[in-house]
Amino acid sequence: MIRPNTVTVCVLLAGAGMVVAAEDGTSPDRLAAEGWLGGAGQLLEISQWVRDGLAADDPGPALDALAALARQALEAGQREVCVEAEIGWLQLAMADAEADAGDALDDLAGRAREWGLPREEARIWSWRAALFEGAGEWLAAFHAHDRASQAALGGGLLNRGAASLVAMARLCRENRHPWRLQHQWVRIDTMLAGRIRELDVETRRLLADERLAAQPVLAGLPPLGRGPAGAVLNPPEASALVARPQQEIGRTRIFLSNPTVKALGGSLTATPRAGRAGSWVADESGQTLTVSPPGEGGAEAATRALSLRPGETLSLYVEHLPSAADDMVTLAWQADGGKGVAATSDFFFTDSAAAAAVVSGGNLTTVPGWPVPFYHEINQRTGGVRIEDLGFKASGPCRLEIFDGDERSLAGFPSTRLLAVDGDGDGLFTGPRDEVLSDHNGDGVPDVLVGDRSRSLEVYAWPLGATGREPLTIAARLRRPGGGQDGWRTDVEVGLRPAEKVAARKER
Repeated sequence: MIRPNTVTVCVLLAGAGMVVAAEDGTSPDRLAAEGWLGGAGQLLEISQWVRDGLAADDPGPALDALAALARQALEAGQREVCVEAEIGWLQLAMADAEADAGDALDDLAGRAREWGLPREEARIWSWRAALFEGAGEWLAAFHAHDRASQAALGGGLLNRGAASLVAMARLCRENRHPWRLQHQWVRIDTMLAGRIRELDVETRRLLADERLAAQPVLAGLPPLGRGPAGAVLNPPEASALVARPQQEIGRTRIFLSNPTVKALGGSLTATPRAGRAGSWVADESGQTLTVSPPGEGGAEAATRALSLRPGETLSLYVEHLPSAADDMVTLAWQADGGKGVAATSDFFFTDSAAAAAVVSGGNLTTVPGWPVPFYHEINQRTGGVRIEDLGFKASGPCRLEIFDGDERSLAGFPSTRLLAVDGDGDGLFTGPRDEVLSDHNGDGVPDVLVGDRSRSLEVYAWPLGATGREPLTIAARLRRPGGGQDGWRTDVEVGLRPAEKVAARKER
């Protein structure tokens, strides 16, 4: 249960409307200058009802009044007023019941985006971030601030967006994660390049102070390159190995990122080498395309127009139905008026497979500012539920973070449920920097419960030294009898590659 009075967010009931102010010191005057405070009339009424409800022993009348205002505003087409009333209602409801309103806030933020209300959407995500942080979920708070920055920058609110980007850096610093912190500063510098002077004095001070505070945490890390100037498809290659007798679906995931401070439109096209493409389907997780075997209907290619907000990363899932032949699907992104980038997904079908196996992987590029995890699926073919010990081993010094890919705090973002940390990537969990947070069988090795068919994992690889021009190879393993001298069987190997190794491949 999240208690709103324990979080760092502060609800300011200003004379012209309610403002959820971020913990970064943003002032009401500055928010007013950006248009964050509502106008007179109904917004003043909302503010008064919130005041009255917070002061009353029974907030019921205020809750009823705010609900009525929201309905009336919606019927009248006054969407901003409707969202303001719902924000006020949620604040009172949470204060009264001390309940977790996360799903309601997510839904409200989604409607604010759909209705083109970037100020309100960014406010809601800032509030959501503060609630996550108050509950000790700093990585979920990081992602919520990311959503706030996208909404604000997409709506032209440069100061508000910059404040959210800095809040993301603060979370990385305070939680001693220098690798994410380093990437976040590359992101900030990429997205605000050439626009620092457009920021107001308060935001420039916030930016400078946080940059100075980050220096001790970043000391000793190998340098990162500059962030990309245009859209990025990552990874450039992905693969899935599935077993034909079980008629399994092969699935891979690729990310499309917009690293600029402007909204980016374009078209995404998927072209199978042998199969037939269905239609792109959007849901809260991203965009999904299903590919059928040859001769089973569908088109040779599928194209969808997309628009990405500043800093937004979109998950693209490609699913291949069972097939008698291998296939490859090429994804091509063509930005409006810009260069194209491409990536491929290979699907291999075999006549036999182990009872449980890691069936997907990919080669990631080191994209400064926008790190993404390796995506792995475990297919289990014996029925029931079993414990699977997990092993990931890097070819060089590397911090590996293993997350539960099936549990995520925010739809569309990578998982925030950490299963284990291998501090140096040696595949063992006996070192001082290692952590095992999921160990159902008590053997000191991380594991997950795997039900029938499929389970997903996400693995971040943070190199501890310069990687040079050669890829860092990571073996994904399950522990099995006959799996070698150490008892582990390697199912797939994936690579973390320097960006320059794939630059030529990505431009079309």
